[in-house]
Amino acid sequence: MNSNIILSSIFILSIFFWISCNTEKQHNIVEIEFPKETTTGNLPIVKKEKSLSEKIEIIKANFKRINTIGYWTDTKKIEMTGSTEGGEAEFYFNNTVLEKIVVKHFGEMGKTVSEFYIQDEQLSFVFEKRYNYNRPIYWDAKSMEENGDDQVFDIDKSEIIEDRSYFENDILIQHIHDKHVKIHFEDSYLEKEGKRLPLEFERLKKLVE
Repeated sequence: MNSNIILSSIFILSIFFWISCNTEKQHNIVEIEFPKETTTGNLPIVKKEKSLSEKIEIIKANFKRINTIGYWTDTKKIEMTGSTEGGEAEFYFNNTVLEKIVVKHFGEMGKTVSEFYIQDEQLSFVFEKRYNYNRPIYWDAKSMEENGDDQVFDIDKSEIIEDRSYFENDILIQHIHDKHVKIHFEDSYLEKEGKRLPLEFERLKKLVE
């Protein structure tokens, strides 16, 4: 009888001890909260617009890069019409990529040389050089004497007019006419040049496609 009472007491004490231990462990549990992921949605990425001078520098760097190419993998020359003395267009390829087009138109009283520079398959820069001869190309010493003139044809005496046109995404962003920046001239002139040159460029490209 006494032994049963002792065993029962031990059993009851064991249960209380087990309960107290588990309660203490639960009090020592620390719950760690991690920060939840947050979303900002599809916000647009705003790129800083390049200044005009920065755009011009990029175009000039491409011009310099093309003109330092020492070996062209392929060139094609095509005869051109539209001028009294004929003309030609030469296409320059670097690893099948068209980089540059040079067009020459010849006449009795002058010639025009137009260089088209390409970047990322788009028109980047056009350099036009017009020569106004002092006399017709056939004007020799005999012509001078017969006509009481004092000059013969001399290409070194030609008046030379240069135009530089800078493009970005087929839009004319700056035009320099004979060393004068065309930013205070008629918008109609710039609009005309901005349409003429890209159209001519596209027409030329089709000749070698």
